[in-house]
Amino acid sequence: MELNTLLQYKPYSTARTEKRALYAGLLTGLTQFHREHCPEYGRLLDALGCPAHMDCTVESTPMLPVSLFKELELRSIPEGEVFKTITSSGTTGQRVSRIFLDGATSACQQQALCQIMSDFLGERRLPFLVLDSRQVLRNRAMFSARGAGILGFSIFGTRPCYALDEHMELDLDGVRAFLEEHQGETIFLFGFTFIIWKHVVRALEERGVIEEYTTIVNPQKISGAVSCYFELEVEPAQFSAVVDTLRASDTVTQIYQVSGRNKLHVHAVAAGQGELEDFLDRVIHRLPGVASLSCNIILSRIKDIKGLRL
Repeated sequence: MELNTLLQYKPYSTARTEKRALYAGLLTGLTQFHREHCPEYGRLLDALGCPAHMDCTVESTPMLPVSLFKELELRSIPEGEVFKTITSSGTTGQRVSRIFLDGATSACQQQALCQIMSDFLGERRLPFLVLDSRQVLRNRAMFSARGAGILGFSIFGTRPCYALDEHMELDLDGVRAFLEEHQGETIFLFGFTFIIWKHVVRALEERGVIEEYTTIVNPQKISGAVSCYFELEVEPAQFSAVVDTLRASDTVTQIYQVSGRNKLHVHAVAAGQGELEDFLDRVIHRLPGVASLSCNIILSRIKDIKGLRL
């Protein structure tokens, strides 16, 4: 099948068996092309004992160490036909990997990217929040696969905002202004994992925006646990003693002081009915100074928003 025909397919529309067969055919042709047009690659296949005309699958296609692209100039096109050279993101002094593209390959990459992304982003361009610095594009010494990625995905966005300044510091005021401007709209965020972690997440932790990370497990989904909540009104003189007793209980998961006369809202999770009855007998019914008490067992969660400070 011609590559241009394949690029017209809707993403994820091809059955797995058909996709594997198509991919194997393309890998076979691509491997043979590079063997014939890149002497270094041809010698490598010979050294690996690959037959002159081999049928490739995902599993059998010869794999190359990434370091080879740093050490050798692996090119299957004449030097004069190189349209673009993509390099890996390396720090100062490091050798970077180099990938040489001709115009046709570059156009195919762009077309494939458009087909895949528009399938779930839609045809409308979205407000674009780039979790990186604009300097990646302005400074040619920094331009790499990272810069190419930002440029490539920018066609799906509009009115871009860069979350990091020229010193790779988080511009929190700029991000807040962008979010306020596009409140209620769908926003397209783009960034690379190591940049997001090092320069965005860590900065949010240092500024106290992110205080902690929590894994929330619904015990009712994995066992016969019973989840319930209590509403208590306590005499003022005994309020602190009641709070201390509840805080010390492993069955109690959350305690809230709510509006009203010395009122508490308490969540508890027991492993089963027996543990709940034991908790009522040992803890709840022995609390001093309780003026009123009600208990409700949670049957199901209809709406449960995580991540808000309540």
